[in-house]
This record gives sequence, C-alpha cells and structure tokens, in this order.
Amino acid sequence: MYLDPGFGSMVIQLLIAGIAAAGSFFYIFRQKLKIFFIRLRNKKNKSKAEEDVTPAKFE
Repeated sequence: MYLDPGFGSMVIQLLIAGIAAAGSFFYIFRQKLKIFFIRLRNKKNKSKAEEDVTPAKFE
C-alpha cells in the first residue's frame, strides 16, 4: 500500500488538532467545575453566616 507524503502530513495535523482540542476541552471543563464548587461553597458559607446572626432584642 502506498502512502504519499500528503497523507502523512494530514495524519500528523489531525493528531495535533485532536490533542489541542482535548486540552482545550479539559481546561474549560476544569474551570467550570472550579467555578461551580466555589459558588457552592460561597452559598453554603452565606447561609451559615445568616444562621449565626441573631437579631438584637430591644426592650
């Protein structure tokens, strides 16, 4: 079977593009997970802070 140089070049480009796309996907996915857990933690801390505050009693 004959493989011309153009085909080899195309395969190399496909591999590089696939690696770049996978890297971008995982980078964006990691950022979204990080933001999700930061918001979840802030929401939990905010509700906990509201429970700790007791209203002042005026007599």
